[in-house]
Amino acid sequence: MTLIDPVAMWRFAARFARFTARRMFCLALWQTLCVALCLCAANGALAASARSVSSAASAAAGADASKSLEREIAEEQARAKARRASLTRLTEQERALNADLAVAEDRILRLEADMGRHENKLADLAASDAELQGRIEALKEEQGRTEKAMLEVLRALWELHARRVGVGGRDMPDWPVTDREQAWSAKMFAALDGYRADLARQGNELEAAVRRRDAVEKDAKARLALLNTEKERLLQSRLSYNRMLGDLRKQKRDTEEELVAVLDLVKNLNLRLEQSQERGDLEKAKGKLPWPAGGTIRTRFDPGAAPPSRGVTIARGGAVPVTAVHWGKVVHNDVLRGIGRVVILMHGSEYYSLYAFLSESSLRVGQEVARGETVGSAGFVPVLNGPGLYFELRFHQKAINPEQWLRSR
Repeated sequence: MTLIDPVAMWRFAARFARFTARRMFCLALWQTLCVALCLCAANGALAASARSVSSAASAAAGADASKSLEREIAEEQARAKARRASLTRLTEQERALNADLAVAEDRILRLEADMGRHENKLADLAASDAELQGRIEALKEEQGRTEKAMLEVLRALWELHARRVGVGGRDMPDWPVTDREQAWSAKMFAALDGYRADLARQGNELEAAVRRRDAVEKDAKARLALLNTEKERLLQSRLSYNRMLGDLRKQKRDTEEELVAVLDLVKNLNLRLEQSQERGDLEKAKGKLPWPAGGTIRTRFDPGAAPPSRGVTIARGGAVPVTAVHWGKVVHNDVLRGIGRVVILMHGSEYYSLYAFLSESSLRVGQEVARGETVGSAGFVPVLNGPGLYFELRFHQKAINPEQWLRSR
């Protein structure tokens, strides 16, 4: 009699239970999604006739809108080119003005140094005025003493002369006395001539010193006047340069702001053109679609597997945003049993994208969604036992391999 290993039996039962649960889960998921897609297809079929009637007009209108956007983009790009040329010209003008201003600043500095030297010379003159004034006072005192001595000599000579004239020479003393008086008077006259020469020399020296001082002062003041005039002119030039630089920089800032605005407008127009060209035309974006969420791919498209996998399951950490892979219209946003919140976008009239196991989504049925716009947040996926996303791409009711349409990773 063969004995059955209870441990092996338990392991087999556990594997069978997991396999059965996984298969049942996938079948339930498939059935639920089929129901949702059938409902979406039914809604799409109701609107298909209306769309087919207006498809030609819509295509023509779309072509006209694209051409209009292209013309507008070309015009704005021309404006951006003109703004760049203006910025280049303004930058060159700013550079030239800065160079001129630097020359003026250097000239002002050299003028100020030259003015400082002349101001120091005037200060030295002012300091020497006290010394010169002292010399003048000393010369005046010396002149006074010289004049006083001359008066004494003149008085003595006058008395001698008066005595000689009054007596007519009758009471003159003896000849030796007369000879001494004659010698003394000659000496006094010589002293008087010396005093007069000293006075003349002192006066000439004083006048020469005053003339030199006045000449230096006059030259320094004239030079300072010229330097002040030149400095005032340069200061006015500096003010003019600064004013022109201020106006130029303001014009440059305005032009830069205009360029930024134009580039933003061109960017938005290109985005609108791209959206207009891609709107409802998913086939042109094959292989270029962005992934709805980053993360690790845990299950891939494999409809022949047991159980079949008709989409991809992406593991993500936390409730990260899930984004639309292409422009589309929301045709379903509700909680389905076993797969949580499901959002289905219809792209044109033939393609659908499905986002399952979302933790939340604020989209409304009928709302248009742009590529990259948030569809919802990743939620708990049972097969992952953690947060993630289940994503499908369908052509009508047939599931197609999403990785052939999404960008390579």
